[in-house]
Amino acid sequence: MIILYILLACISMPQSIAGDLNSLQTHSSNTHENYQLTEFFYHHNQTAISYPQLSGMKDSSKQEKLNKNIKTDALTVLHYYPDGAMTDGLTLDIMHTIKRMDRELLSIQYDGLGNVSGTAHPSNHFYTSTYLLTDGERVKLDQLVTLNEAFAETLKKKSKALSPAMEGYLDGFSNQDLLAKLQTADQLERIGENDQSDVFSYWTKDSLGISIGVSHAQGDHAEFEVLKKEIVPFFKKTYSRIKNCFDLQGTFPLSIYCTT
Repeated sequence: MIILYILLACISMPQSIAGDLNSLQTHSSNTHENYQLTEFFYHHNQTAISYPQLSGMKDSSKQEKLNKNIKTDALTVLHYYPDGAMTDGLTLDIMHTIKRMDRELLSIQYDGLGNVSGTAHPSNHFYTSTYLLTDGERVKLDQLVTLNEAFAETLKKKSKALSPAMEGYLDGFSNQDLLAKLQTADQLERIGENDQSDVFSYWTKDSLGISIGVSHAQGDHAEFEVLKKEIVPFFKKTYSRIKNCFDLQGTFPLSIYCTT
């Protein structure tokens, strides 16, 4: 991975999420053989949200579509607050992490802290977005894997909590209850609604990650990862060719699709 430092000029933002960007900033970027990711920031008052943008793709229209979708999805965290970045007393700091980056799949994790002056405590935010670079669309968990009680059971038995304090947490759910949560995963469009889902998924080189909302005392969110080799039977038929792409360690050396 090559680290570059690029000076980026101000970019425009939709009026619905109007804010101002610093006119000149320094950013790091990640490079893949088919494209480059560069970090941008949305700034308004005490709000700062980091998100990636692509450059260098051969298909410029697809790149434009992806960049628009990524930016829109990154800023959905503002919907947690009644007036978005204009909410009085809001301090919000969100950073992004690239969890997977290859020729067909881009998986992004966002996390950070939000606080409104006068409230009981700050909120630990965590959300994700995953995109198929083949069509420029965001893809949800249930589009990639078959969600049923057997999958829920596998997740309980084979996943590992990223925080030792949350080990065994999933055992507290029945398979049916855990399945109900998983079926609502990745619904960024519902952030800020009364019945919003706090379940999100992401992909790494060799694993599927699941984030589930928990109590504030427990950190507001907890993450669990399961190796892809443990969930191969649940991949949707559209993506079934990945079943034949394991190396000796059970990872996918090229991509979720394992194309060349």
